[in-house]
Amino acid sequence: MRLSLKIMLALIVGIIALVSLLYFNKFSENYFHKRQQVTYEINTIETGEKSLDYEVLRSGFFLYLNQDGIIQKIATVEKIIAILENNQHLKNNHPKTLQAIKAYHQALQYKIESIYDFQTANSAIKNATMALPILQNNAIVTFNNSHPDERLFLTRLTAISSIVLLAKNSLDSQLIDQLDQRIDVLSTHQFKDSHKQEILTAVISNIKVFRNFFPQYKDSIEKLENLETEKALLELRQNFFNEDRIELSIVQFFSYFLIALYISSLGLIIYFLIRSENEILTDRLTGLGSRKAYEGDIRNAPPSALFLININKFKNYNDFYGIASGDKILAIVTQRLYKLCASWNNPKFYRLGGDEFGILIKHEKDFDLEALANKLLLEFKQEPIIIEGIETSLSITLAISTQSPLLETSDMALKSIKKDYSKELILYHDGLNLQKFVQENMLKTHELHNAVANDRLIPHFQPIVSFLTGEIEKYEALARLIMEDGEVKSIFEYLDVIKESKYYPTLTRIMVQKSFEVMRTQPYKFSLNLSIDDITSHETVVMIQTILEQNPDIAKRVVFEILESEALHDHSDVINFIQMVKEYGCNIAIDDFGSGYSNFNYLLALDIDIIKIDGSLIQHIDTNPQARMIVETIVEFAKKAGKTTIAEFVCTEAVYNIAKNIGIDYSQGYFTGKPEAI
Repeated sequence: MRLSLKIMLALIVGIIALVSLLYFNKFSENYFHKRQQVTYEINTIETGEKSLDYEVLRSGFFLYLNQDGIIQKIATVEKIIAILENNQHLKNNHPKTLQAIKAYHQALQYKIESIYDFQTANSAIKNATMALPILQNNAIVTFNNSHPDERLFLTRLTAISSIVLLAKNSLDSQLIDQLDQRIDVLSTHQFKDSHKQEILTAVISNIKVFRNFFPQYKDSIEKLENLETEKALLELRQNFFNEDRIELSIVQFFSYFLIALYISSLGLIIYFLIRSENEILTDRLTGLGSRKAYEGDIRNAPPSALFLININKFKNYNDFYGIASGDKILAIVTQRLYKLCASWNNPKFYRLGGDEFGILIKHEKDFDLEALANKLLLEFKQEPIIIEGIETSLSITLAISTQSPLLETSDMALKSIKKDYSKELILYHDGLNLQKFVQENMLKTHELHNAVANDRLIPHFQPIVSFLTGEIEKYEALARLIMEDGEVKSIFEYLDVIKESKYYPTLTRIMVQKSFEVMRTQPYKFSLNLSIDDITSHETVVMIQTILEQNPDIAKRVVFEILESEALHDHSDVINFIQMVKEYGCNIAIDDFGSGYSNFNYLLALDIDIIKIDGSLIQHIDTNPQARMIVETIVEFAKKAGKTTIAEFVCTEAVYNIAKNIGIDYSQGYFTGKPEAI
């Protein structure tokens, strides 16, 4: 017995010693990982700020740049700062580093304010300095140099233009003092010709804009030249390394205390075992019950009702404010649900998904579930939230179900109203026919699968007519499904199924191959639609490159159309794809241009050949002056940039004639031809 006890004690001591060693090894690995992570994030801040400086520099030189690049770079740096400020390792062990982070953050905020001041002034200064040479050129063409008054006007305009350019480049405020007098002198000119008078008015207006914004422009540049962020970042790095040396010596010394810490190590193991079990049933971020906890509770629950709650547009909050702020929103929603629903019929709270919450209550016949839900919806959005110092509203969509399985039925009900922004609440019942909706999707999937398997997916071709000649010069290939009864269906109504079932690569392969086969005997150019999924798919790109390689003559007639919303990203795959197909003589078109956030600069950066103006604009140019103005702006840009334009959805003679008069190159729509098989 005594021998057995000794053996047992020896085994226990050996196990404890081994566990202590393993724990120390894990601890040291974790420490070095945190150390490396902080170093990496500090380096990322430095790189991000340099990239921000580059974007600011670019915006100061290039005319047609918006603030998207600058905003993105600022957001990147702010995100890393937030990570460091909330880094528990730094909070526990690096107080001076945290203080330096806050000091750097303050310096960065001042820099950001200076950048925005510069952007505001720079935009006005650039527009004014760009407009003056154009107006001067128009004046040279319009005014009579032999007429004394007009010649004097041209001389004065030239002098003012020189002063403006010199002042902008030298930041000499004394030159600005001369502008008021020269503006007054220039204002003495009056011309009977309305066009000449318009030029005079425009010149004076732009000079005044330049004069008014010049002090702010100069001041913002001087601020940007005297920023403290570089110094603050250097102090941050130095503080971290100084504190880290002390911490590193502690870690090294820690190895001598392995035996003394073996009991603590065992305690930690037991603690983490218990904690891991609790974490399975508890959501770490909100403290609510997890999906697994819900599944355990529902098994033995009495007749119950489940309130399934979804945060509206939560992804937008995550994208705009960052993941850390998104987590804060989830915590706020948790607190608000507790506050508003604590008095319900013994509620149990769960986080059932990324932005989905559940409240499970006992269901009684005299309990008015809809009244509860409406009260929750009303009270929930009355109190605003503060995110990153910005007050914003928060709304939810709510589904209720009392029919088993509760989570599945409430989830189907919730999904049925997510696209209908006028509805906030739905109570599941059999009359919703949600199962029918699921069955319809299954039917579409079956039809799509059969059409592909039986070679009943074919291209139809819609003509693209030249406004100049009135003749068909191009076609666009559009996918069509041939049903078993011979009915021809557009692929449009199957798009949701295609995305969910991952059919895109297959459809693209079929459309490319069949379109090439049809056009092999035709003399026309033809266009093929590609999604961003196609362009980022290695297999699809290789297939396209192979067919272009095998058909060099046809390749020169191919136009690849990319959706504006998908192409207008700084996406290396898109750029690489465009460069590849252009080597074979292909053209690139931007489809649906004008439907979203249209950025002219990207058209130049991506080397686009053709701009297809979105049908939502074209079909209203005969009735909507704003739509017509937007189209005219796009056409004017396209002509200056040497791009071809195509009007989509040309549906009537009136639209056709206006599009032609605006100067669009080609027409596409049912007025000039429907999609048909060739």
